[in-house]
Amino acid sequence: MISFLHRIYSSIDSSHRTLIVGDVHGCIDELNELISKALPNYDQSTDMILFVGDLVGKGPSSLEVVDRVRQLGGHSVLGNHDQYLLKCAEQQGRLDELKILKPDNPIDYSYLACLPAFKEPSLSDSEHHALASEASLDQLEFLSTLPLTITIPFYDIVIVHAGLRPQISSLNDQNPFDLLKMRDILDDGSTSEKRGVGQPWASKWSGKEFVVFGHDAARNLQVFDHALGLDTACCYGKELTGYLLPDKKIISVKAKRIYSKPEN
Repeated sequence: MISFLHRIYSSIDSSHRTLIVGDVHGCIDELNELISKALPNYDQSTDMILFVGDLVGKGPSSLEVVDRVRQLGGHSVLGNHDQYLLKCAEQQGRLDELKILKPDNPIDYSYLACLPAFKEPSLSDSEHHALASEASLDQLEFLSTLPLTITIPFYDIVIVHAGLRPQISSLNDQNPFDLLKMRDILDDGSTSEKRGVGQPWASKWSGKEFVVFGHDAARNLQVFDHALGLDTACCYGKELTGYLLPDKKIISVKAKRIYSKPEN
């Protein structure tokens, strides 16, 4: 697997305030409120904000969220909705624009857009196609360069959007589909994006790393011995949740309203 897909943040330690934020899904007002609540007097030179992916989709202000994350100096892993936007951008030929305008960048922008994590976007998916069309090249570049995992060695934390397959210890050997889409693990060790067909993958995770993830809004906040699920369904009218380090404190703000209805 390409090395830039797994990033290590060795500079983060207990001298920094670090906030890991759950699935934002375009909920800009709630994001700003959470930052004010968890990181008062935020200082980009000393504080860090990280995201579990799905910055875009479902909520009202997806591209504004992308800009806000960039403005904050924040970092995120790739979420399946972020990747779906990239697939739409690829269909529209917009990733080719990036290759032309930024020829010295070694990243193959099309790689992340083509990961086998989603069905091909249909023309009926007006939301992601519209976002891909409206996004600036800077916004597309930012999304195109998001890694699949972020590791914080000081805390032995790995951030991933959906999950890690428990029986695979090396991040390089993990399947991108699992990282972006998995919810359940079955008795035979296989994984599924459907919930209820097996057990929550995080309930089976006992690796030395503590995994912080999102993606599974229906299960809301998930707290396990070795993993923490932060998707608390803000876009569905519930909460936006973050995990503050070094305090190891879970902080939430309520959604302003219901922006989207759950798919299932």
